[in-house]
Amino acid sequence: MKQLLDFLQELKSNNNREWFIEHKPLYDLIEVKFRHMAEELIQGLCAQDDSLGKLEVKDCTYRIYRDIRFSSDKSPYKTWKGVFVVFGGKKSGFPGYYLHFEPGNCFLCAGLHMPSKQVLESFREEVIDSYSNIEQAIRKASKKGFSLCVKGSLRKLPRGFENTSSEMSDLLRLRDEVLLERPLSMEEISSKDFLSHVLELFGCTQDFVRILNRSTAYVLLPDDV
Repeated sequence: MKQLLDFLQELKSNNNREWFIEHKPLYDLIEVKFRHMAEELIQGLCAQDDSLGKLEVKDCTYRIYRDIRFSSDKSPYKTWKGVFVVFGGKKSGFPGYYLHFEPGNCFLCAGLHMPSKQVLESFREEVIDSYSNIEQAIRKASKKGFSLCVKGSLRKLPRGFENTSSEMSDLLRLRDEVLLERPLSMEEISSKDFLSHVLELFGCTQDFVRILNRSTAYVLLPDDV
């Protein structure tokens, strides 16, 4: 993956159509390797977590081309690559496992990104009902370097949860992200055992994702709950 990061670093400094077209043959070679890695990651995670169902690479990866129609930033290309392995694919609204490559900012995440108001409400009810199980799942993942992402959290407890136990506060104030995150070092990324290492790390977040799946399915798949 070092070759991918080197390319993305160059792209960051030359984010224009002319440069990209000139270096497109190199990008295509890197993309083949990336997609092969993504396929192995998907297969490995689906073997670990049977709730993911059947997924293809296109369900879990992103185009490098940015949608600039409504953005003040007119840079045409993304300077990162990611794989989001999640039931129903990356746009399903369910929690899953995310691997992110970006120069100086490589990381793993497990959980929900930008949950809907209804899913967030369901998660908060889950916190009240199953706090000890959630806390245990977070502690398990923390032994492998994961921590709760509090970016975008509310400053105060949400309406209807003001009188809950203070130990639940961090979880109940989550809003934009309900996930565990862990940075990846260049040493880890460059390791010949990188993929198996990532699968092992994601394995310790399964309990957390399973709990989120239950609260999310209550909203998105009510007939199946």
